[in-house]
Amino acid sequence: MLGFFKTFAEKCAKVRQSITRSVAAVFSKPSLSADDRQSLERSLYEADFGVDTVEYVLKRVEEASKANKNVDGTELLRQILTELLQGSEGNPLLLPSDAVTACTSSKIDGTVGNKEHENTFENEVSSPAPFERQTINDTSRLNTPFTSTDNTLSPDKNASTYLLYPPRTQAVDLQVILLLGINGAGKTTTAAKLAHFFEKNNRHTLLGSCDTFRAAADQQLKTWAERLNLDCIGSQQRADAASVAYDVCQAGLHRGYQRVILDTAGRLHTKTSLTEELKKMVRVLHKCHPLFPQHRWLVIDGSLGTNSLQQAKLFHEAVGLTGLIVTKLDGTSKGGALVGIYQTLHVPIYFVGLGEKAEDLQPFSVTSYVGALIGGEG
Repeated sequence: MLGFFKTFAEKCAKVRQSITRSVAAVFSKPSLSADDRQSLERSLYEADFGVDTVEYVLKRVEEASKANKNVDGTELLRQILTELLQGSEGNPLLLPSDAVTACTSSKIDGTVGNKEHENTFENEVSSPAPFERQTINDTSRLNTPFTSTDNTLSPDKNASTYLLYPPRTQAVDLQVILLLGINGAGKTTTAAKLAHFFEKNNRHTLLGSCDTFRAAADQQLKTWAERLNLDCIGSQQRADAASVAYDVCQAGLHRGYQRVILDTAGRLHTKTSLTEELKKMVRVLHKCHPLFPQHRWLVIDGSLGTNSLQQAKLFHEAVGLTGLIVTKLDGTSKGGALVGIYQTLHVPIYFVGLGEKAEDLQPFSVTSYVGALIGGEG
């Protein structure tokens, strides 16, 4: 088992022992009794696996127990969960750099194929007329600080020096990651840790503070950015979050960044008005470039259990999630909800968080996760 998951494994010790004891009892008797089945079912629910996952696991165990009593129950569970999580590992260092191949021609040339949808964001951000893509002559400016009030983005400046608005038919190397989630999920600290990970792996990254509701959010992100030596564009409280996101993405294009990470305000997934604001942000970013944001990652508090599944469903319906980050696994003794979430949404899990330090956010590993939760080799 990877050392990174050691804390999670220790937290899950009680649940893991209950599961392994229950499944061992199933294969220790000539036939599966109702009591043994209920014991295993209860253990799986205690681990927060969710209804669909529990029913599937029970069915597989029953079939195996009828066919062969010499089966190692723990190893069978490891196999079942590994199968259920097949394809769930997202590789953050292999994010697609050219999403144009996945788009239709109508999307590439700037239309969205739905006139009603297109008109909803026509006036949501005031953008200058597009310029041709040009070479940035002053290369020393690539890594200099940028603020959303930088006049170099004004259309009355000499456009020949700057990369401002790439042709809408052209793919861009800049990957925009929009972080979503409810209050308290850990989006702001995760945004900084994520940027730190990318910088360590040679992906030049810009942070954008788009949480304009919470007074301390901007300062919190800036503090993390200073601590980790990261580039960050701040915002004013009550500013229009979509406009801030637009400015940050323009800065990302202008300065030659490879990643932009946008920290958004925490919002209850059941509040329609807040969800509509999130949709507006996606539309405005699409106006900045039709591929933005390529990535919409939901940050989930791993200690919330199966409640996270409903959150994920509603956020997915609102903006179409492309990835998951599960935080605070070091604070839970369960953690099985990840299986149900992946089985429901089939979007990759990119990272898990197991602590407060920057290095405590690491890429998700099915092998290590299953090993920590069920036991055995990992």
